[in-house]
Amino acid sequence: MDHADAAWLLNQAGQRWSSVGEWKRAELLLRRALSVNECRLGLISPLVGQNLLSVSGVLLQTNALPEAQALCERAIKINEVSFGKDSLEVARGLQHLGILYYLQGRLAGAEEALRCTIRIYERIYGHDNPILAPVLSSLAMSLQGDAWMSQAEPLYRRALAILDKAGKTDTPAGASVLNNLAGLILRTDETRLREVESLYLQIVRILENQDEPKLAMAVALRNLVQVIPPWRAHEAEPLMRRALHLLLDSSAKSGRPHSHLTQFVGDYGEVCATMKMPMPLLVES
Repeated sequence: MDHADAAWLLNQAGQRWSSVGEWKRAELLLRRALSVNECRLGLISPLVGQNLLSVSGVLLQTNALPEAQALCERAIKINEVSFGKDSLEVARGLQHLGILYYLQGRLAGAEEALRCTIRIYERIYGHDNPILAPVLSSLAMSLQGDAWMSQAEPLYRRALAILDKAGKTDTPAGASVLNNLAGLILRTDETRLREVESLYLQIVRILENQDEPKLAMAVALRNLVQVIPPWRAHEAEPLMRRALHLLLDSSAKSGRPHSHLTQFVGDYGEVCATMKMPMPLLVES
């Protein structure tokens, strides 16, 4: 087997593990594919750029954000030289970079990267392509101040309209936009709590029918619990218990404790306290 075949097989295996949330295994294989291609093709090959984005994507999932950002920025530079600054390859990198910036609190940088992504996608695909939906949703999240208050919900609604037109509302992409819209409403209008709970229930139903990583379901369940009033704690307890176990499983597979784990344990403890029941030993340990 030559090096090209080895790199391809390593990448394919890494992508398969990534698709089922086995981040630690995926990272190991994707790093090996990157290393092989760097040795045989050089550091600025377009294929190396693809490998860099793949590794960066896994690092995002395991919360290794600074390294994920560095690899993504390197991939963008390679793709700008290889394909041009307005290319699809650059847009994909900018979309990923915008998310990384957002997660690290660099909101101005996130907004700039995401607006550039939208501009490129609209030029290539038009204004109603489903590829725009997650970028519009991410942009809404990155807005600040008055722009966030006035522009965020219309951006989410546009994303949902695009997905609905394409018959893709009941997909992980649709669930992601619904989640962000629910979070916005929760933070800006306390009179719409029933609407928020309905949105979170819709998200859980969508994810139940998808082969999604467990982390996504854990977050969805925890969000739903947050809007269930205390007098319905008997409904919240099994949902939060399931969310916590899913997060523990995701952390075990990634090889790193997830940054939200302490919060999830605390949330479950609060639900148990409301019900005047001890937290199970499995969780306490």
